[in-house]
Amino acid sequence: MPSKGRQEQVSLYLPPEVAERLRQLSAKTRISQAAYFREAVEDLLKKHASALKEPGGKGKRE
Repeated sequence: MPSKGRQEQVSLYLPPEVAERLRQLSAKTRISQAAYFREAVEDLLKKHASALKEPGGKGKRE
């Protein structure tokens, strides 16, 4: 996972049932909801890494 240096705020909406399960998991494990979101996004980006690459093997630039 990238360093915890500068981070950007992102907002999202979850179905109430999902939000509640996340709250329960966070309370039980004492791991913040934000930490779980960061882990999930990193896993998702790894899973779809090929979609971020251009044909020449270089990453997409904005």
